[in-house]
Amino acid sequence: MFEYFNRNTFATYLTMPLLLLVLRLRLFIEPRTDAAPEGLYTPMWQSVFGGVAEGSLLSIVISLVLIVFTAYTIVGISNAFRFTDKQSSVAGLFYIIYSGGFVISQGLHPVHVFGALMMLAFAFFLVGTRYAKPMLYCFNGAMLVGIAWLFWAKTVWFLPVMFAALIMLRERNFKCLMASLMGLVLPLLMCATWWFVNDSLSTTLETYWQEAFFKPKFFPTGLYTRSYLIICGIVVILSLFSALGNLGVLKIVESRQAKTVIMTTVVMPFFIITSLFSFEMLTIAAQWASITTGAYVFRMRNRYTKEAITLLLFVASIYIQWKMHLL
Repeated sequence: MFEYFNRNTFATYLTMPLLLLVLRLRLFIEPRTDAAPEGLYTPMWQSVFGGVAEGSLLSIVISLVLIVFTAYTIVGISNAFRFTDKQSSVAGLFYIIYSGGFVISQGLHPVHVFGALMMLAFAFFLVGTRYAKPMLYCFNGAMLVGIAWLFWAKTVWFLPVMFAALIMLRERNFKCLMASLMGLVLPLLMCATWWFVNDSLSTTLETYWQEAFFKPKFFPTGLYTRSYLIICGIVVILSLFSALGNLGVLKIVESRQAKTVIMTTVVMPFFIITSLFSFEMLTIAAQWASITTGAYVFRMRNRYTKEAITLLLFVASIYIQWKMHLL
């Protein structure tokens, strides 16, 4: 499996959605109707996706499209910024595997829109490091985060991560920060103007405020759940140590980019243990873990070890989602 995806061809891009369907098979058989509680639906989400019934075929298709788009974005980032030594699709492979383990995080959820836009935003930030004046890329990336906030109010808690990434990428001068703030605020101002004209500004802002602090139900974990998380956690931790050890051979700009990915990979899982988030955050944590894991397995010398780790994660993801007590 690893050797097949260790290429960057049309065939690998075509296979990713098929692999995703295999890992989402239970979602079709037993559609989720509790993926996102009512307290998470923002006015913008209701306007765009309000007519999509939970657990419907359309909701499943939309969630799969968002996951595939995110996987392709991750592959693009991994290849464009040389996290692997050659063009490869392994980062997208590991994202699909990591995000496929828990059925409770697979139904259509605002976090999927956030994840797709946030990943694309970081792609803009990383591209900006190639230019002496990255203000436009900071503006575009932050604007995508602002749009993500309209769909998921909890996006506000990730703004420190965004600005920390900009600082680590050395995009911290006054013009870059101003461009980022302008991009972040622009979609909010446009929507606020519409709400003001329709005499709903105060009530809408109050809704966003309440949803930003909404506490979702935290699903209980059992032996299988914890075992699966431990397996994934060990692989991710090893990949982080590998990434840290590889920093010495990177150029200055490449080192800053790698450190930003490492920082985000470390930070994202900690959101899960707060009362404001639940297992939906595994989808976001998987994005960054897939980049470091892809690079880690890629650098292994033994091809059989590469295949063994890939198959272990793949089989574990399939097995864990079919355990009834996890639901």
